[in-house]
Amino acid sequence: MAVMDRLTYLIETLNAHHDPVLLLHRVQKAELLEKGVVVPDGFDLDAYVSKEYRFHWARISV
Repeated sequence: MAVMDRLTYLIETLNAHHDPVLLLHRVQKAELLEKGVVVPDGFDLDAYVSKEYRFHWARISV
């Protein structure tokens, strides 16, 4: 997930044929699955957001 300009985005891989970003305030229903998270080989969230949105932020530990 990434938060930019007070909006929360979910970076996902549901379908390779569309923009891999969901705005969480637009999600109407979600279902918890037993399936684990799969991060594509070589994927770097910071690099993706920097490249696609020309945005850089400080990483925050929670």
